[in-house]
Amino acid sequence: MTYGKDSFDRKLPEDFSLLCMLSNLGVTSRETALSSEEIAERIHLQTDSIARLITKLIDKGLVASIEVENIEKFYVTLDGVRRVLTLYS
Repeated sequence: MTYGKDSFDRKLPEDFSLLCMLSNLGVTSRETALSSEEIAERIHLQTDSIARLITKLIDKGLVASIEVENIEKFYVTLDGVRRVLTLYS
């Protein structure tokens, strides 16, 4: 599944839109974590934009990072999944 710039809902903050996209991609565990480059490739955004948004999400506790073979990877936390689900309730 891929996304593009048009996938960002103008009504939602960019960081929340990214959180929703990561959840939809199944990036919700350490095992499915992706690097910022992998995320950028899948949703067709610049890596620096991804890094800025990921930092915001980490600060909010909605995304966590791990290191795998010297590569930083990211995944949606349980709180992040809960936040995404608020969109549907």
